[in-house]
Amino acid sequence: MLKLEDYYKNFVNNENIATNFSVPAEHSFVTDDFGNDCAVLDSPYINNCGYDSAGALLQHIYGALLPPVTVVDSNLSYFDQSEFAAQGLDTAAMLESGAVYIPSYCRQHTGCRVHIALHGCLQDTDYVQEDFVRHTGYLGWAEANNIVILMPQAKRNLSNPKGCWDWWGYTSSAYASKLGYQNTAIHNMLLRLRQSTAIQ
Repeated sequence: MLKLEDYYKNFVNNENIATNFSVPAEHSFVTDDFGNDCAVLDSPYINNCGYDSAGALLQHIYGALLPPVTVVDSNLSYFDQSEFAAQGLDTAAMLESGAVYIPSYCRQHTGCRVHIALHGCLQDTDYVQEDFVRHTGYLGWAEANNIVILMPQAKRNLSNPKGCWDWWGYTSSAYASKLGYQNTAIHNMLLRLRQSTAIQ
């Protein structure tokens, strides 16, 4: 993580980088109420360490937020990702369905924001069902603060046996640019959200 911090400093203003090295977590998404014990390395790679990393990162990005509230189950839905991946789902290494949470306010009012939450390796819905979608803490914060949460889903293939998002070029040499197949698909999802909901 120290090396990752150094890497980000090459591209991002230092004040835009937040770190917390005090949580003794294994390789996982850290929560304050769900998952394995903090030091466990195992599926679903969500660890209960008494630390709300979803809340911490959302407030780092968006500023002070209202505390999370009860999630409205009917505001979570799944959608067909195939129409957004121009090269096809197999080429883009994406599952058939992605998830989106649209808070109650955002279904009827303008001015909502959108946050893209990308799962880690071995965390897509084929591997862990709804654990990442429902139990990482995003949805309660989203409902309280009118933030649409988009959770697209990658999938495994021979070049990507753990279902990771493409951070090393297994889909194409353009993987890290806005021409990358997955990046393009996610951008298309954002355009659709702007058309169909009241996000900014």
